[in-house]
Amino acid sequence: MRELVDQGRQTTRFASRLSVPHVRQVTLASPDRRLRPLAPSDLALAAGVSLALYLLTLAPGAWWGDSASLASHLDTSPKPFARSYWLYKSTARLLGILLPGGPALSANAATALFGAAGCALVNGIVQRLTGSRPAALGAAAALAVAHSYWSLATVAEVYTLHVCFELGILFLALGALERPREALGLGVLLGLSLNHHRMILACFLPV
Repeated sequence: MRELVDQGRQTTRFASRLSVPHVRQVTLASPDRRLRPLAPSDLALAAGVSLALYLLTLAPGAWWGDSASLASHLDTSPKPFARSYWLYKSTARLLGILLPGGPALSANAATALFGAAGCALVNGIVQRLTGSRPAALGAAAALAVAHSYWSLATVAEVYTLHVCFELGILFLALGALERPREALGLGVLLGLSLNHHRMILACFLPV
């Protein structure tokens, strides 16, 4: 009997030596989801430089295809429903009052204005997510000189306005939970974007 007890003790000791040593539990810190503060001067810089670039390379007159058709119909009264592009046409007609050169030039300038606004929004989004001003300026510059974006920001097209709506929705959505005013602005912007083009609904497919 004593031999069995001694054998059991030896077995227990041997098993304790083979047991996995105690591993210290490490608690991973949760990511910081707070929005970083914005640098308004960087937003203005991104918008100003990109607008200057687009105005310097702006098409001097009507382009071809849909662009020419859009510019030629600015004189018609825009109606507030989707696919009439009344927001774009209203902006272009307002610029036509300020800028000489006819409806084609004012339509091209409206596209450039929305393109510059999109670059500023990208800057703001990256600032909010990372807090890095160089990264935000780099992201805005990358969008500004991207081939497709640059080419569509210098002729009469509605794509830059559509991109502005998408980026604006993302920018406001980042702060909507913490700032009630941005939540209200998000609702207004969603309504306006749907009135511009229903393809904005594609933004919600990943959700």
